[in-house]
Amino acid sequence: MSSFFEKYTQRKKKLASVLCLGLDPDPKQIPDFYHRTNNNIAQVCQNFIKDIIIATREYTIAYKINCAFFEAMGLEGMQLFSEIIKIVRLNAPGALCIVDAKRGDVPHSAAAYAKAYFQSFACDAVTVNPYLGLDCLAPFWEYPQHASMVLCRTSNHGASQFQNIGDPPLYLQIADAINKENQIRKNLWLVVGATNNPEILKQIKTTAPLTPFLVPGVGKQGGDLEQCLELLGTDVLINVGRTILYCTNKGEDIVPMAQEICEQIVLQMRKFI
Repeated sequence: MSSFFEKYTQRKKKLASVLCLGLDPDPKQIPDFYHRTNNNIAQVCQNFIKDIIIATREYTIAYKINCAFFEAMGLEGMQLFSEIIKIVRLNAPGALCIVDAKRGDVPHSAAAYAKAYFQSFACDAVTVNPYLGLDCLAPFWEYPQHASMVLCRTSNHGASQFQNIGDPPLYLQIADAINKENQIRKNLWLVVGATNNPEILKQIKTTAPLTPFLVPGVGKQGGDLEQCLELLGTDVLINVGRTILYCTNKGEDIVPMAQEICEQIVLQMRKFI
């Protein structure tokens, strides 16, 4: 069985893209077109996301499925979460499914989370939080065919409050530890926000030269796509979410507009890859 990185490399070569699409279904932002055809929120989200996946599959290496939005819908939402993974497999063969869960807990709990996402839901990768220490991440990376994507320097405004503490700062300590571990594991990534200033991006790349990056924050959050590719290299997944997902309020226009935006983004990427 191929590893996550091998699958990533194959699809990257096939599509000449490093685009990852964030699936964060907010019913309030889904075009009215979808609400008019169904009163069930979970079904509205499913119909919308399926159209988005079909519209973007020729450009997208991976789909980052944010479990928070599905959990908010209760039992129906978690059933939908499972269904979305099946929709990706069926409609975008070869695309990778990343669950954005940011899990990190004591080892026996972490083992249960790892089993849930990698076995029960059959995801390819999961985002994890290193705050509790590497022993709490070990249960995730014991699945060698799956990737663990470790929060390093995030894209939110409050990231510096804790992540910049220390000498070197915590984010560089994390980058160093994960880079060393990845020389053995080969299935670890670092999550580095595109909104970080160039000096931080350079520091992280220098500290973790052998580790690929998941890069959120391009698009609505204001991250610079070309700057990220120039400073972090091309072993990356550039996540774009709302810019594509909610590109229009007219549901009948969603497919052509999503395709057009993806094409523009990928053309920028192809200058570097």
